Amino acid sequence: GSGGGGGAAGSGFDATPEECGEGQGCFPLTADVGLCQPAGDIAIDEECDEPDSCEPGSLCQRLSEGDPSTCRALCNRTEGFGDDTCPENEICLEINDVAGVCFDGCTPFAPEAENGCTEDGLKTCIAIDDRSRGLCLESGAAAEGEECDLTESVFGDCQGNLACFSDDPDATTGECRAQCATFSSVNEYDSGCADGEVCAAFGTAWGICDSDAADPPLAAFEPCPTGGQWCS
Repeated sequence: GSGGGGGAAGSGFDATPEECGEGQGCFPLTADVGLCQPAGDIAIDEECDEPDSCEPGSLCQRLSEGDPSTCRALCNRTEGFGDDTCPENEICLEINDVAGVCFDGCTPFAPEAENGCTEDGLKTCIAIDDRSRGLCLESGAAAEGEECDLTESVFGDCQGNLACFSDDPDATTGECRAQCATFSSVNEYDSGCADGEVCAAFGTAWGICDSDAADPPLAAFEPCPTGGQWCS
């Protein structure tokens, strides 16, 4: 490693402060090699406004536009999701193949009061990568079955374990419906949908229960009569 900005720090996650020098941090590029970058002195969880304003071992990040940026701890994704290298109750979100940043985690598909999302207006726990790990996103007050606005977000109007849905791709309003776990038919878990419904996939790990499905279900590559309808 070297004390100048942009120098390679040979130890990646195991880099010592001396490798990059004062005012520098090591950002991992692989498990064993990192890049020395300018760093500041703002502590983890504190608000920040510049990419290099956080203390070494953290980055200034935000989840979505409009959120305040805060200094988030770097995490190591070389084994599993890397959650065990984050502070307690946080999960590791990927930046590259080996490094990520830690954000508050929650329990997907649980009722709003039980999913671990504590901040008002951010009570939706959305499953990412895996049905057991999620992030807290925006939420509203509309209950299951009530009308919701689709122009801004599929979450904003609905309570925490719901999402806004319409079968019409051009609709501006929809109905708050329960979130469900995708790909349950090829895994050993329950989607959470009623008989005759399918979990319409919106992400790799979550969807919304939909009754617009073929009856009986159709297998892959079978002819289907209705475009846009779920086969199974």
